[in-house]
Amino acid sequence: MAPVVLAGRYRLEAPLGSGGMAEVWRAVDERLGRKVAVKLLHPRALPPERERFLLEVRALSRLFHPGIVQVLDLGEEEGRPFFVMELVEGGTFDRLGPFEEGPEGDAILRGAEEVMEALAHLHAQGILHRDLTPKNILLTREGHPKVMDFGLAYLLQESRHLTRTGYTLGTPTYMAPEQAKGLPLTPKADLYSFGAVLYRTLTGRPPFEGENDQAILFQHVYEEPKPPEALNPAVPRAVGEAVLALLAKHPEERPSHPGLFRGCWRASRPCAWPPPGRGRAAPATTPSPPSPEGLPSRGGWTWAGRPPGRGRWSTPAGGSSSGWGGAWWRWTSSPGRWPGWPCPTR
Repeated sequence: MAPVVLAGRYRLEAPLGSGGMAEVWRAVDERLGRKVAVKLLHPRALPPERERFLLEVRALSRLFHPGIVQVLDLGEEEGRPFFVMELVEGGTFDRLGPFEEGPEGDAILRGAEEVMEALAHLHAQGILHRDLTPKNILLTREGHPKVMDFGLAYLLQESRHLTRTGYTLGTPTYMAPEQAKGLPLTPKADLYSFGAVLYRTLTGRPPFEGENDQAILFQHVYEEPKPPEALNPAVPRAVGEAVLALLAKHPEERPSHPGLFRGCWRASRPCAWPPPGRGRAAPATTPSPPSPEGLPSRGGWTWAGRPPGRGRWSTPAGGSSSGWGGAWWRWTSSPGRWPGWPCPTR
């Protein structure tokens, strides 16, 4: 059988997957001699599916970030629209787990930082993914994650007619409580889904399991997940609590700072920034923490105990709030769930 060539250029080689509205193929761009992925609409797709397919192309076309798969071309063959993407061949995100101390664990936390940055870019463009799963976060051969599969993407200003309150879309295992209830969504729903993906990657199990979708969705709405370190003792406590923050039942309680896991991956150090929205922000003179390579060799991490909620920023006794000098801001807070988080001054 002669190979299928789309637009006289893209030769389909092998199927990579198929969903309700489209199929994805490994292909070769014969003009440039490179491997690509092609997403092709099913021939019997209904008009709403065709519209959703084109919505995915529009969503991806406005995104330019190393953590998001890139669209390379768009075309149509015999009435079937298709688009061409970069081919990502390193496997799914959860392949990095479960967490172990050392380089393997560092790879998960470094990947988590990169996905948080990609989501921040996505949301800044007014786009919600709505279906983050391990299969929708692929790894390059070098181990860097790329968010993909925007078939359920929600362009905040363009797609309100494609969804309605009370209608649930997504994957139950990774679905935010408000999504499970069919409520209007914000970017915080994607953060919850990534928290569930990260939970599974760290522990080898999703936060909730059940005999059917309804049982899983019920738990997302009403039950608290076990701490990740209870399932995998190798998971650092601070990392586990950051993941649980993403899995907060109320959207406003989920941290959205892209640097949530910044620095965690260096020998499993404590995460370098307090969850945003917990208590008061750091003083305006306090900058974002530097990269781990820039940390001073003296002074060490200063912890203020547990947790935010209400609290205040201060420097440790004998420290200075200017210059490195081993001085660190710290968070002193009332009792609750969160640990103190160190932050170096500049």
